[in-house]
Amino acid sequence: MSKSNFENPLYIVDFILDLLYLLEIITRFQIGYYYHGELRIERGEIMGHYLTTTFIWDFISMFSLIGRFFPESHWQKLILLTNVRIYKLWPLMASIEDFFQFSKEVLATLRVVKLTVFICLFAHYCACLLYVITLIEDYDENWISMANLLHKQEVELYVVSLYWSVTIMATVGFGDIFPTTLLERIALVAIMIFTSIIFGYILSTIGSLIMEASAYSTEARHKIRILTKYMSEKGLNKNAQSKIRKYLEFFLDRENAAKLEGDGIMKMLSPNLQEEIVREVNAKILSDSRVFSANYRRKFLYLASKDLIERSFGPEETLFYVILLFFY
Repeated sequence: MSKSNFENPLYIVDFILDLLYLLEIITRFQIGYYYHGELRIERGEIMGHYLTTTFIWDFISMFSLIGRFFPESHWQKLILLTNVRIYKLWPLMASIEDFFQFSKEVLATLRVVKLTVFICLFAHYCACLLYVITLIEDYDENWISMANLLHKQEVELYVVSLYWSVTIMATVGFGDIFPTTLLERIALVAIMIFTSIIFGYILSTIGSLIMEASAYSTEARHKIRILTKYMSEKGLNKNAQSKIRKYLEFFLDRENAAKLEGDGIMKMLSPNLQEEIVREVNAKILSDSRVFSANYRRKFLYLASKDLIERSFGPEETLFYVILLFFY
């Protein structure tokens, strides 16, 4: 490595990130994984799982270190292999979602962010591909010369390439930037095929986000209409209908709807896991109560939590009556 490379702060940052990624690869051989809901911690199983899944991509990306050690040779192009690591972006965002347990509204926003990031990355790589082709080919006439951009700086050429890739993705294609060589035309055909698929994916994703945003209110109104029709057919008085309808509106709000979904998922778990979750939740409720935590040990609260039964009540609903007897 030449001394001038270490004078560039960005080069030093990239080099440190490569070393940290190498450390991550070594660490991955020590980290357990889940298989069919069971944690596997055997060293041989861990190594076999990593070697047969994502190790090949991590190994290929580490060849970028060769390009950093020999920046003045043709090996410098291996630095581009760092782009292989982009595959880790989606699992990372999924892990963040699982850890923070965002609400549906926040998850919908995150999906929009992920879609935007995906569009920007694809447009960026298409722009880079268009520019790299001009470096590979040695022609006097290419898209740069035809657009009168021969003496422009690389930043401006990148912006023009990015503009071209976005217009292709949006199926607009104004025609001011167009291929002139055979290799440029081949690349354009491949890009147009992929962008047509991606454009359809973008439209379907946006449509699904809009449907999910209105799915709750539509389903809740439908259930309320069915119940109202049923009560009218049975001849219930207006006061009773109003009370039942208000309770159903309360029960079908977003917070309680999420609880109902959680109860349905709980039934999919094994009896032992269900009992463990119920005990942990109920024991925490008892521990948070000063009356129980001050007089009983946590072990007793944990054992007693199994016998607790959860009940739901609507607003202004009477839980029990207290009869006071006054003796004179």
